[in-house]
Parts: sequence; C-alpha cells; structure tokens
Amino acid sequence: MINNITLKTFVHGENCYLYCPFPNKLIRISKEHYSEIKFLERYGLDCYLKLEKESQAYKDIVVLIQKKVIVESPIKRIEHPLTNYVEPLLDRGLNFLILQVTKDCNFSCRYCLFASKSSDNLKLNHQSNYMSFDTARRSVDFLYNHSQDAKELMISFYGGEPLLNFDLIRQTVEYAKKIFVSKKFKFGMTTNASLLNETMINFFIEHNFYLTISLDGDPQTQNCHRKFYANGYDTFDIVWNNVQTIRKINNDYFISHVVFHPVIFVDEDNDKVMGFFQSNGISNDMVSIQYANTQGIDYTFNGVFRENIEKKSIPISDFKKMEETLKSNLPILVNWHHSGPCVPGALRLYVDIAGNFFPCEKTCSLVSIGNLDQGFCIQNVKDMLNIGKLTSDNCKHCWAVRFCSLCVSQCVDLGTNKIDKGVKTWNCSKQKDNVIKFFKEYIDKTMDYSL
Repeated sequence: MINNITLKTFVHGENCYLYCPFPNKLIRISKEHYSEIKFLERYGLDCYLKLEKESQAYKDIVVLIQKKVIVESPIKRIEHPLTNYVEPLLDRGLNFLILQVTKDCNFSCRYCLFASKSSDNLKLNHQSNYMSFDTARRSVDFLYNHSQDAKELMISFYGGEPLLNFDLIRQTVEYAKKIFVSKKFKFGMTTNASLLNETMINFFIEHNFYLTISLDGDPQTQNCHRKFYANGYDTFDIVWNNVQTIRKINNDYFISHVVFHPVIFVDEDNDKVMGFFQSNGISNDMVSIQYANTQGIDYTFNGVFRENIEKKSIPISDFKKMEETLKSNLPILVNWHHSGPCVPGALRLYVDIAGNFFPCEKTCSLVSIGNLDQGFCIQNVKDMLNIGKLTSDNCKHCWAVRFCSLCVSQCVDLGTNKIDKGVKTWNCSKQKDNVIKFFKEYIDKTMDYSL
C-alpha cells in the first residue's frame, strides 16, 4: 500500500484543514500545505521523506511527521475491548429489560416496514400476537437472576403498540415489584398514545413510568406519517387530546417523565416540528427528533430539499458528544474497535413475545442472542459486539475511527434480515460525512488556529 498514512484533508470556506486521528488534531493549513499532503498521500511516508524538497510547505509537513502528528495507523487488530468480559457482564450485570408485549399495532406509519397490508408482504405485516404472562414472568425472573451487580434496574414495554396488551403490563409491574425489594427500579414504555385513558395514566404515575410518546409534531406532519391501521383515518387529534389529559392530571409528572420522539424524513423541516412543541409549552429537552430509516420502504427524497438536508445543523446533543471526542486524549491502541456497539444483552436485553433474546428493538429481525430456555448464546453476542471485523481492513485505516458510532443495528440488510458488509460500508460513508459536517460547524464556532 503506497498511502500508508491515515488522515483527512478538507476545504471549508476559503481555508484548508487537516485532521490527524491518532494524535486527534484538527489544524488549519495553507493551500501549499494541502498540496503537499496530497503528494504525501500519493507517495507514502518513506518515499515522501526521500524527496528532500526545499519548499517551506514540504519542511512543515516533514516536521509534522517527525513530531508524529502525521503517522501510520497503530491499529493492528479490530477487537472490542469488552470481548473477554462478555460472560460475567451477562451473568451479573443486566440492568435494562425490554419486553415486546405484542406485535400488533393500531397504526399504519409511512416509515414502518410492518405496516403493509399487501398479501405478498405478510411476513412484515402487523401480527395479532401477544406475549403471555408466563413469558413476561420468566423474563423478569431472568433479569432478577442476572442483575446482582446492577445498582438500578429498568423494565420497558414495547410493541407494536404496547397498550394493546395493557393487562399484561399491569401484571408484570405488580410481579416485578414483588420480587425486587432491594434495588432502585424504573418502568418505561414507548407508545403512540392513542389508547391512553385516565386509568392507564394514573397507573403510570403511581408506578413511576417514563413514557416515550411517538408523536411526529404538528397535525399536518403527524397525519401525513401516521394513520389508523384499520381505516386510514388521521391520528393527531386523539393523540394530542390524550397528551393534554396527562398534563391535566399531573403536570409535574408530564414535565419530568414524558418525552416525545418525532420521526421525520431528512428532507422535511425539523424546525417546523420543534416549533410545534415549543409553541405548546414543551421544552426542547423533552423532544428528540429521529430521522426515518428509509431502507426497505418505498420513499424517495424530494430533490427540492436536498440542499436543505446538507445545511441542517447537527443536533446539539450529537455536537457536544463529538466535541468531547475531538478534545479527548484517549490513545488509540494496537487492538481497537469503534465505539458504537454495546455489549449485546448487557446494556439492554430485548425479549420478544416468544421469549427470544435480542440486543434491542432495532435488531429483532436478526439471529437471536439466546432465549429464556437456554440463556445467552455467547458466540452470537461476541459476533455482534465485534461488528467492526466485518470491515476490518477499512477500520484499521479509517480517519474517522474515533467518531464512529455504528452498531449491529446499522449493518442489517432489511431485505434479507442479515448482517451485511455493504450496508455497513454505506452507513460508514454517512458517518464520515457527518464528521466532516461537525468539523465545519466546530470550526465556525470555535477554531482560530493554524499550522
């Protein structure tokens, strides 16, 4: 390989910039430096150093090489640092149980793979399958037997639409409270809120539930994205009325325990969505916009808005996290893995209606990582944890390795429900684009130094 260095150059405004990932340095450079670095990438370190050119730009780049700002990648092996700790973590460290209480849903959403009524897509249709209390009870028992080291526990209920199986939720909460007597405990649920009533709301308040409500914002956006599955009617009015009922019953609970997750397409106006919540007295920290995954659904971005997509700012929370990464002194070691994967099952354990285990709700189409009868399949857990091995050679020499947050959920071909190198590579390019976007925003806000 001639180009045996790992770095990134880019242009922003009238200036050129260099990012070196291993010392973690972002530097403004001149156009002459930029050209020299292109020579360096073309020749490789050894040949470049033999050129012995007289220009100041060449001498400056040589100094960066000598000071080990520009270096070869130290990474020799892609392996997650927690690989050897998987078994004790799963044996004693579980803290977050997610129960798929039903596959059924009363909504049909544009971005949902499971909302099709087509006869040739039955595999993905909403299914009238519900978790039994026996499965829920055994899941809680499994959490009890594998959470000795956890200081705080949470059980969350997921669907489909979980309120279609509210009786099971009530039974499970009552059972969990009986067997967990010495640990702090929380409950949670993700719901479209269309079935909420005062009895349910009071139950959630009594048992300290954290509610995530899937409301896409203003009436136009919500009704465009989310229809009732049975008749295609609009959903905004009933959902919004139920949201207001929570406020009326206990506004303090509403502020402290309710968040909203609007799902929009990247060519839509997130400022409009945020403006709706703000205008109704809902603070920004109660709202987290998610962009729809369009893989596997029939959706084409509106070309009129492509330029606006590029202009959208990185969310504040993501910007702060990436800024912390840029300021980190953490060395990159010989054995390395990007930071996206959690230990599957340890951070979150998703149990489907049949008692099969998955890392989270985003991965329930993949091969499972175990089940209630046999426990964890350790090898499947380790394979998902080490998803970087799928693109090992690229990862070893990736300039964005510090910023990568890809996990197994972003490596799935939704057409085959299998982990796919091509999908990971595609999402990798999106990650890199996002890092460059961050660099440019960071430069505009803070950076005033150069080589």
